[in-house]
Amino acid sequence: MSDKKHSNYYISMKSKLLKDFKEMCRLTREAGKAYFDDATLDSVIDETQEAFESLIPQIPYIGGRKNRLSDILPKTAMGLALYKVLKARGVPVEEIGKLNYEIAEQHSKHGSRLVKLLMNRLRFSRIIKRVLKKMAERSQKREYPEDWVFLYVEGDGEHFDVGIDYTECAICKFFHQQGADEFTKYMCLTDFASSREKGM
Repeated sequence: MSDKKHSNYYISMKSKLLKDFKEMCRLTREAGKAYFDDATLDSVIDETQEAFESLIPQIPYIGGRKNRLSDILPKTAMGLALYKVLKARGVPVEEIGKLNYEIAEQHSKHGSRLVKLLMNRLRFSRIIKRVLKKMAERSQKREYPEDWVFLYVEGDGEHFDVGIDYTECAICKFFHQQGADEFTKYMCLTDFASSREKGM
């Protein structure tokens, strides 16, 4: 993997990523009102956009469109950008984590009901299970060092339907590179927000 290939993939997506970031800004403004006055919130959002833009070329390349998990990293980079800005302002990581979780909750609630219904129906289907198995097998090859590595665990139909056993996490690796290890656990907590909204 060359550095050029690494950076060019996400740079080529910059306009779309910034468009997605605008939605995060809206949600940050909603959730952030409980933490900051309007002027401070404006500054935080502007600084977070600058921080996110600077992170785009640094997002680890893990296969691009060939890897279904590639889209996760830019989303976590948005939270990472917010963390960097608020950390520089002296905000405790616990408060940053709480705000980040509230943003994730808002994001989950604003999703399409039709999409959620479809995903709920497909979640444990044979098609999804086959996809997960193939993804797990591919991850074991460790083609991209900064990628996730995981095992597919067949459910017993009683205690659980399907399991994913992660042994390496791309987010942990990315945040470690960025000196943001203390924020990793707070980013992971946002999985609960999205899962709860999906009824999991």
